[in-house]
Amino acid sequence: MQVLRNGSAPRLSIFGIIPPSVFLSPREPREVAMRFRKTLTFLMMVAALVFAMAAWAQQKPKPFTQERVVSMVRDGFGDESGTKLIEQRGIDFTPTGGTGAV
Repeated sequence: MQVLRNGSAPRLSIFGIIPPSVFLSPREPREVAMRFRKTLTFLMMVAALVFAMAAWAQQKPKPFTQERVVSMVRDGFGDESGTKLIEQRGIDFTPTGGTGAV
């Protein structure tokens, strides 16, 4: 380590802008605890958001209404693809033996 003429060590800085005393300054225990508390709170909020989004993504889709099923049949989804969709999501009405509102 170099020693200056006055006997002190040279002041290092990042790009000559920020003196090292900013980074090496002793901190009060209360200041450290507050910074830790803020960081911990932030991390807990991020974790809660991640878990909430994962739970939301796994929700079962809503069942089809009678009007939606009728419109699917009109639009040409009365074959196997429409049947698979209805089996996956279900329906929220009681089917009748009649032709309905087609």
